[in-house]
Amino acid sequence: MENVSKPNTRISVVLDSNVYIHAINETDSDCLALVKYDLIYLDVMVPLRVLLEADNNLDEEDTKKLYDILRNHGIEPDYQRVPEEMIQRYEALGCKKGDAVIAAYTELIGADYLVTQNRRFLKDVQGLPFTVIEAAQAVRLVSPEEEG
Repeated sequence: MENVSKPNTRISVVLDSNVYIHAINETDSDCLALVKYDLIYLDVMVPLRVLLEADNNLDEEDTKKLYDILRNHGIEPDYQRVPEEMIQRYEALGCKKGDAVIAAYTELIGADYLVTQNRRFLKDVQGLPFTVIEAAQAVRLVSPEEEG
């Protein structure tokens, strides 16, 4: 895994809805750390599909927390449409429809990473134009552990 220093290097990421959900529900410490403290060091893009999935899994108060987090980090949702042929390509690779939309969006915008807690998400697919990582790996990208 590459080390990225906080002040000098920005990496572009898409966070799957499950990262936000785990952070807001405080059920995963890595998701919480990433969303609460480390978003400032990343170029985060949020597709409409992620917001819809989060909204379907969070109550009204927690949905408000999600939008507050995004607003406080200056992150605007991206409502651009993903071409259907890109979505279909990811479905052919084994993604469910919602996951296919998020993966296709990640490719469309040229993000470096797709951060998800879904360990099966594109796990066996080679040659993707982005890297699929979990929240713990994303935290390490922006907070490399001191060696010594």
